[in-house]
Amino acid sequence: MKSILIIKTEERGVVSLIEATFVFPIMFIIVFIMMMAGNAYYQKARVERAVVECTLDSSARCANPMLGYVMEHDAVPRGTNDVEIYPYRYIIPNEMKNINGQIESKLKENINNMNSVAFRGMEPKNVSVEMSLNWYVIASYIDTKCKFKIELPIRMLFSHNNMAFQYEIHIKEPIADAPNLVRNTSMVQDYLERTGLDERISKTRDAIKKYTKFLR
Repeated sequence: MKSILIIKTEERGVVSLIEATFVFPIMFIIVFIMMMAGNAYYQKARVERAVVECTLDSSARCANPMLGYVMEHDAVPRGTNDVEIYPYRYIIPNEMKNINGQIESKLKENINNMNSVAFRGMEPKNVSVEMSLNWYVIASYIDTKCKFKIELPIRMLFSHNNMAFQYEIHIKEPIADAPNLVRNTSMVQDYLERTGLDERISKTRDAIKKYTKFLR
């Protein structure tokens, strides 16, 4: 009877050893892949945060260019000669495009300088940043697109390239500076009234209306 119990115990031990031989490597692989996927998601979150911050920064500085001086020197400028205000930026949009271009270069540099956290070689690669200013006088906004990939330090069988996640981040942020837009609009209106261009424009408009009615 004792010999039968010993044999059954030995059989159970052998079965458990065989199960562990198959289960433990599979569990280890699953945990390892989950850790790499979590690290890739963390890297994606870092890039997304940088994109959001730079997009908000570009929108705020286009609305108020003085913020760039305040953020850099941690102080309010003493005079208008110390900072570029761009008072007619809604009439001349190239001034806002210059601000937007500076922040776009800064964003791309920040993403390219990000390092890997847990696994070597998992930093953002093939980074493409496009931050465009859409200017429509009344409603303007910053449109930011960022594409990149995160490579995993593993390969599939018979593959020469590592597995990789392709990401694309797309953010739109409006530029809100209603008081300045109203001031610029009033300035243009005053200029037209003082120079008499408003009367010429109204006469030309009336002549066009009469001509279109005649053609009908």
